[in-house]
Amino acid sequence: MSIPLVLGAMLLVSGAADVAAQVAPTPPVTQPAAPPAAASLTATQTTVVHGAPPDLSGRWLVLFDMDVNAVKRTLPFFVEIRSQDGKPEIVERFVNLPPELAAELEKHNAATTKWEPTAADLTALAEQWADLPKNERNVTQVTNDVWEPTAFDEAERQSVDVKEALWVIRQTYQFVPGGQRPVTQVNVFAGTAREGSGWRGNGVVAQVAAAPFPVPITFPGTFRMRRLEAPAAPPGLLARLLDAFKGCRR
Repeated sequence: MSIPLVLGAMLLVSGAADVAAQVAPTPPVTQPAAPPAAASLTATQTTVVHGAPPDLSGRWLVLFDMDVNAVKRTLPFFVEIRSQDGKPEIVERFVNLPPELAAELEKHNAATTKWEPTAADLTALAEQWADLPKNERNVTQVTNDVWEPTAFDEAERQSVDVKEALWVIRQTYQFVPGGQRPVTQVNVFAGTAREGSGWRGNGVVAQVAAAPFPVPITFPGTFRMRRLEAPAAPPGLLARLLDAFKGCRR
């Protein structure tokens, strides 16, 4: 993944530009136990658009397939992309999978196999979108950057991991200080190809650990992006009555 897109941003945030990125022995925790009610907060989210990226509007389940040495895990993210004045606006929902799907995912993670949700799973997630279990993770701010290729600089265009990208999204989290939380986290998703109604591509999740001194830690992998669409509502009574009368006009 491009240094300017990922590690450069992390080093600026951490103030540790002379520290090399290191691979961590364990993956980042994306679905820890929810914080107590007193710690509940809503993250401020902003989107910065670079160029004219393709239309990615919709609700999405993003499955990041981390592959670090012998550690292989799939990490889920829930993202909604809206169109605001003709430009994308990205909002991540900090929620968990429903218990039954979370258990299925963990079973695959334990076996180091990829979990692929069924069409029924995706429909269920779409229907439960507003009621998924909350998990705010003490994130206070999210900055979403989205690029399309003509907006890449020369170094980014030469990067192997983004050379084939049709778009790139970078999310930068800021956390409530304290506990075992990192200083910041950056997720980068570079979409390289359509896959059905969704996308696939290269990805990386990176964190800056707070102690004993800021150190960027990267988790490379790939991602799959699955669209969440609830089934169309059945026609109402009036529509059914009008349909019944259509045959009478022949």
